This record gives sequence, C-alpha cells and structure tokens, in this order.
Amino acid sequence: MNSTTPTPNMQHIRYRRFTALWKGTLCLLFIILCILLLWFIYDGLSGKLETLYYSIAAVLGIWFIGPLCLMFGARFIKQPPVLLSWNDEAILCGKRNIRWEQIRKIELSSYHFSKWILSSSPMIVLFLNDGTRHHIATDHLLSKKERDKAINLLQQTLRNKHPRENGYTSSL
Repeated sequence: MNSTTPTPNMQHIRYRRFTALWKGTLCLLFIILCILLLWFIYDGLSGKLETLYYSIAAVLGIWFIGPLCLMFGARFIKQPPVLLSWNDEAILCGKRNIRWEQIRKIELSSYHFSKWILSSSPMIVLFLNDGTRHHIATDHLLSKKERDKAINLLQQTLRNKHPRENGYTSSL
C-alpha cells in the first residue's frame, strides 16, 4: 500500500498549526535575545563579569531552544498538519507503513532527556511483534487531553484489530 494513496476510511491525528506558530515564535524571540547578548559582548557593552554571564546564557539558550525553534518551524510549514494517519490496514507514520498485525502494543512514553541534555517530547510508542519499537514524536504540539484521546483511539483500534483471545494486548 502506498502512503500517498488516500482511502475513504483514513483517520488522522492532527495538530493545530497555530500551536506550532506561537511556540516557534516564542523560541525565535528567545534566540534573538541570546544573539543580542552575544552582540553586547562583541560591541563591548558589558563588563568582564557580565561577559561571562552573557556568553554562558547565550550559548545555553541557543543550545536548548535552537532545536525547538527549528522543530516548530518545520511543523508549521508542513502540509498537511498531521502527526500520523491510519486506516483498516496500517498506521502511516511519515514514509513508513506499519501493518496492524505487526503491532503488539501502543503506549505513550514519558518525558525524558536525550543524550545531549535536550528535553524530548512525549512520543507514541508502537511495540512491534518482532521486539522492536517505533517512536512517533508528538513534538509538544498536542495538549495532554489531545494526546490521551489519540492514544485511547489508537489502542481501541488495535484492540478491534486483534481481539484478546489472539494474545494481543494494549495497555490503557
């Protein structure tokens, strides 16, 4: 099945573009503030102690907020604003199709820090029958209520595809 072929029973988890816009704008304003701090240092408008504080604040600010700014910008321009789609046969996440028969369980992962000390967004985790996992990032674009609704809908769909007597489970 081709991921670009629409089917009449296609369902989607969508995000609001406005959420990506305002979060991206806040991140961009913070990045501009960090660049302004670096400009103060370059232009000689700060003392020795301020130079140390400003440079540390600017570098850390760009380190933590820069990737978020790029992520929200990419999500804002993405057409259509869909995190993932599914139909009766498979979940379509990006360019990958995962058939319902391959999925053992669906859960929402909790917040954690990446290896570069960056906060990662909550993810929808698909536990596959072969023991592997497929993570679908929500990129901080869904509210808690929207995330819970999406997880419940996916888990219900999985339960409908694989009744418990076949040994398939999904946790709620």
